[in-house]
Amino acid sequence: SSVFVLCVERRLLVAATVEENSSSTGLILRNTTLMPNIHGFPALMALLFAPRAEIRVNDTGTKYIGALCGLGYDVDTDMPLFPEHDMEVRFDVEINIQDLQEINMLRFWMSNATSLDEGETALIGNSINIVKCQHKIRDFLLILLRRKRKSQELSSGKKQYAWNLVEPELLMHPGIEMSDEAKSMFKLHWAVALNDEDTGLTDELRTHVQALQELAAG
Repeated sequence: SSVFVLCVERRLLVAATVEENSSSTGLILRNTTLMPNIHGFPALMALLFAPRAEIRVNDTGTKYIGALCGLGYDVDTDMPLFPEHDMEVRFDVEINIQDLQEINMLRFWMSNATSLDEGETALIGNSINIVKCQHKIRDFLLILLRRKRKSQELSSGKKQYAWNLVEPELLMHPGIEMSDEAKSMFKLHWAVALNDEDTGLTDELRTHVQALQELAAG
């Protein structure tokens, strides 16, 4: 008898090297790792580690449907800095402002862990601060990955691979102040204000942001 395994979840496969086969009909992956089967994992990892991300919303502006991830764009021309490495990520789960805030908290603590004051080297870091960063990263990562998320249909925006599409008045400040963001390895993402379907949503988000700021202060 045969055993057939059906995987209905989108899985993330990481490869050390990727190249085309000789006939250019497929890809050859080497040194691969299949990441955990966590609902929404590919989208979360893209938002967590992308240098820049611009959030996409649906036509009614009521939910997040994806993000353009990459190095960002030239502020004078709106042209991408490295288009070959830009990636349109479509969300197959509901990603909300709470997720974005916690992703920003992770990026905040990862930046703190990798930043060095002037004159320091990687071997003479503040060990107490590093341990604190490690604990914060672990705590927020577990919170992010353990949350149950509802599935949503894949949807694409009207303009693919185009940066700076969000109206400035809809951009939401991350709510976390970094001492020197210009030197930070992980810049904080700006969320997009949604058209509220729940009248109590604004107060709830404000309370959540305040709680995250208190956690960041340690």
